[in-house]
Amino acid sequence: MHLRFIPVLLAAAALACTPGKQRNGLRVDLPPLPESVLEEISGTDFQSGPGTRVPEVFDRGQWSLPTAGRRLLALVGEGAENRWLDSAQAELAGQVAGYLMAFQFDEDEDNFALPGAALALTGMLYSAPGKLDYRYRYGLSRMWYSYREISSPPDYLGDLVLYVAGTALSRGLPLLGAVLVDYRARSGSAAAGAKTFTMAGKEEEFLGGFDLPGRAGESLHRALESGDLEGARAEVARYYREKLSGLEYLTDPGEVDLAEAEDALKNIFILRAHMIRRHDFGPRVDWTTVLDGDIESNVSLNHHPHLLLLARAWKKTGDTRFRDHLIELMKSWLEQSPRPDIGQGELQWRTLEVGNRAAARWPQLLALGARDSVFAAELLYPMVRCLYQHADYLMVHNLRHPNNWSQVESSGLLSAAMLLSEHRDSERFRRTALRRFRYLNRELYFPDGLQVENSFYYHTFPLGTQMQVFELATSLGTELDTAWTGVLERGIGALVLGALPDGSLPMVSDVGPYKSYVGGWQARGRRMFPQNPLFRYPVGVPEAEFVPAPEVTSYFFPYAGYGIMRQDWTLQAQYLLFEAGFYGTNHQHEDKLNIILYAYGRELLHDPGIYRYSRDAFEIYFRSSRGHNLVLVDGKGQRREMFFDKDKPYAGLSFPDAESRWLDRSTHLLAAGACRSGFAEKIHPLWYHGPWDDERATLVPVEHQRKVLWVKGEYWVMTDLLTGEGTHRVEQVFHFSPVLREHSADGVDPGEVVLQGGRLAVSRNAGVANLAVMQVGGGDLQARRQKGATGPHAGWTSLYGENPAWDVTFQAERGLPAALTVVLYPLHPGETSVPALRTVRQDSRVAVFDLESDSHTDRVVLAAGREMSVDFEGGSFEGEVLVLRKVPGGEFRPLLHEGGKRLILQGREAALPESR
Repeated sequence: MHLRFIPVLLAAAALACTPGKQRNGLRVDLPPLPESVLEEISGTDFQSGPGTRVPEVFDRGQWSLPTAGRRLLALVGEGAENRWLDSAQAELAGQVAGYLMAFQFDEDEDNFALPGAALALTGMLYSAPGKLDYRYRYGLSRMWYSYREISSPPDYLGDLVLYVAGTALSRGLPLLGAVLVDYRARSGSAAAGAKTFTMAGKEEEFLGGFDLPGRAGESLHRALESGDLEGARAEVARYYREKLSGLEYLTDPGEVDLAEAEDALKNIFILRAHMIRRHDFGPRVDWTTVLDGDIESNVSLNHHPHLLLLARAWKKTGDTRFRDHLIELMKSWLEQSPRPDIGQGELQWRTLEVGNRAAARWPQLLALGARDSVFAAELLYPMVRCLYQHADYLMVHNLRHPNNWSQVESSGLLSAAMLLSEHRDSERFRRTALRRFRYLNRELYFPDGLQVENSFYYHTFPLGTQMQVFELATSLGTELDTAWTGVLERGIGALVLGALPDGSLPMVSDVGPYKSYVGGWQARGRRMFPQNPLFRYPVGVPEAEFVPAPEVTSYFFPYAGYGIMRQDWTLQAQYLLFEAGFYGTNHQHEDKLNIILYAYGRELLHDPGIYRYSRDAFEIYFRSSRGHNLVLVDGKGQRREMFFDKDKPYAGLSFPDAESRWLDRSTHLLAAGACRSGFAEKIHPLWYHGPWDDERATLVPVEHQRKVLWVKGEYWVMTDLLTGEGTHRVEQVFHFSPVLREHSADGVDPGEVVLQGGRLAVSRNAGVANLAVMQVGGGDLQARRQKGATGPHAGWTSLYGENPAWDVTFQAERGLPAALTVVLYPLHPGETSVPALRTVRQDSRVAVFDLESDSHTDRVVLAAGREMSVDFEGGSFEGEVLVLRKVPGGEFRPLLHEGGKRLILQGREAALPESR
């Protein structure tokens, strides 16, 4: 480290004063920047003249955090050299500082340290020993949070951190305790008289920041002038008791599980975050608890659903036992969870939970309790002060990568800003939150409405908190950017368009372990957008036929890449989800080309989801291709994660996916997609980000194309084409849905699946719909069924626990190219007869077969290419898809086609039906 500038810093104490912004500029009483820092920023490309403007939203390229930090340092360095910044430079420095305050979305290890130091230096110019500018406080915390994590910081960065600390001391400014300890250790200076501060702040400063209206403000001012802190607290509590009592829309307790609330009185909580775990915390809840190494157990604890459960039970029953235990638990949380100075702090202050509490939990807790004198006396003021600390903390820290965390964090910041609008800092909180949202709403929602992590569950999480913030704004009479309504309407609409006929949301990517339903979202949509037909028709409600259904049925999400084949909006409709597009930016599974199938009242092929975030064999199963309705090659699945750049998630992609096709006709729907990244072993566990050399060494360069034909209202035909070189073990996997008797682990019945030879698997469950999976060809095929297997894992679902469910695998050794074609034939409840399938031809280029039922026989021709000529018994066809149908005693006649050019039947040319 370069320590030669330390004497300069200490000597500068004589120059320290209270600099301020002058009419024509800003005085800069700072010593010169260290030589190593000047060298580091010497090439900074930045025009600081009049007219220079900083972007309103984050720009990862031209205005990355390091770039913005270097530009601000260059301005500060110029000011230190000249002892002055002119008015244009001072204004520009303020703009860059505001930009750095709003955005923290780069990943490099020094991305917070250098910008944080620049921010602290800027704030230093506006600080005095007894009054610290927020930029100084925030910048110092950010700087140290990042710097302490760097194992071998470059010299310039160590010099810069030392310079910031020494300069602050020379001006009589206090430091964060950890920064002072580091300064003393590395500078060799005792720094006599040095003071420290905490990010939690002094209570007097918090109370003095309120500008309450009318008599409340006068009373608060008198109490503070006389040093009556207890009176000041009481005045703030009285004011917010009245304000929060007015949020009547938050005081409806809704449905309450009173048995679970009784358990909560004994500190027995059910943890629900990719798990359903009942845990007895004993006489005192430890809010740092992590069960089985799974961080999600603490997430479920610290976003406070159990406290809200107690509040709702109290309001539902009037039983004050629930209120009293709620007060006891909240007091224990406040006692165990002081606001930290640096970074994420303890588990209670992970930014995700901070945002979730402020946006979704605490507003309702406060509204439910505000009218009660006991709750108000015990909790109202402590929670209001801690809510302010939530907002102040979220100004300093957020997750470094923009995803659902940053959305929830920003929701919490905006919610707290609106609830505490009478505080002088609230406007800064509000502006920052809205500025972040202008970026996040643009970056994290596709134009088709879905959130870019491409999981319906992780779509509902940030969308839900934004919805709650929007409703809070409406209730308080606060207007938000009009773009919000578009985001919310499209976001709710995407959930409806993707929902299964029973109203459940598709379990794709990280989702589980329970079914989520769209009904509550539709109710919100009806309140906000009453004219939207997607929200008027209650999906999954049997008696909903009297409500006009939406005109749209099948739908393709061109950006997310989900294709929804939907017969109609009734509970009995046929439905298939086809994943043909984007990998997602987070929480991904190796599941491109996966399908979910539903018909006649229940799901028949499912995605097992995920249960817990533990690094074990279940995680490998649930996230890998083996846990989806896909193909494997030599036992290996997709491994797109090896090629995924989190910083450039859309690099080289097109929207829609260039490999996807979606042709929706009146008689049929043809969808296709491809995964060309090969097959490899999943060696590394959850949250591993490379290097990938060992996994890439296992890569098998085989490409997978999947084509799905839906004969509307009847059945599906699916072809998997594998291309490459050599002979390989090819497996086609199907996950038969369990029968869900009730929404609990005990209600997940794997049912029965039977195999008939190597080409037929059919579920046999009384009283519900079933499914037959029929292989078109392949005497070499072997079939196996597995339920609850381990070593390796197979035959599981995440529904309400790690529960057994049937997997069926068809396997063969084949030279490439090779194709596997199956018919997916749903059976009505009570129907046991499976159509007879006679194979006419099956190879890598063409599948031709007859499907015979009691009422008719279909001849299906499915070609690999779009313009192929196929000969078959009794005729020939030029095109891609053909279905002929004959009734008993009749002849084959064309039912549908795709891309047909010419059809010959019995030696005569036959007219093809119009394809529309």
